[in-house]
Amino acid sequence: MDVLSVGMMVCDIPISPVPKQIFEMEKAEIIAPTKTTGGDALNVAVTLAKLGAETAIVGRVGNDENGCFVVKKAAEADIDVSGVIHDEEHQTAVSYLLIDEEGEKHSLSDTRIYHRLNDSDVTDQAIQMAEIIYFGSAFQMKQMDRGGIHRLFQRAHKYGKKTAMDTALTDGMEEREALLKILTPAFEETDVFLPSYKEASYLSGQTDPEQIAVFFKR
Repeated sequence: MDVLSVGMMVCDIPISPVPKQIFEMEKAEIIAPTKTTGGDALNVAVTLAKLGAETAIVGRVGNDENGCFVVKKAAEADIDVSGVIHDEEHQTAVSYLLIDEEGEKHSLSDTRIYHRLNDSDVTDQAIQMAEIIYFGSAFQMKQMDRGGIHRLFQRAHKYGKKTAMDTALTDGMEEREALLKILTPAFEETDVFLPSYKEASYLSGQTDPEQIAVFFKR
């Protein structure tokens, strides 16, 4: 196994075109919505599988129709889904992607199941079978952010594996100092960090790529 991807698994439902003035309208015609899959961990697993890598995924889905759909699509993409947890208490994460006439995306999401994921959901056997342990994404899953990523990556390093992580910053989050304090233990166990430029710039307080790299190298 090349990569074990841990984290977000989402049922996405794109809705388009959504007029920007929709709340001033009684009705708008849209293209018939069709379900698709999303979430950083699943997107990474699917993309790597398409590139020929052997991938597995660990995440949580609800015991519902959307969960069955997400797991089925992942399996069809040749991803090992044996580690997926079927949560009896929460519904599968779902995002209604409202896409306006200019192609800009706005999401209405129910992602409460994210906070159920913990490092104990990932077995030592799953870690030992992979060369790289990837987590997607920091700042979205409470138990993983507050110690789970750190413990997961510590176990990965114990077995001689590489670790990789990205982040998902959204509106209304804590200030950068608080975010960094939460994730510093995880950063110290991360071999490859994969933020967007905007995320890296915000977290580091720097705008120059070399200075951003210096900040995170610490």
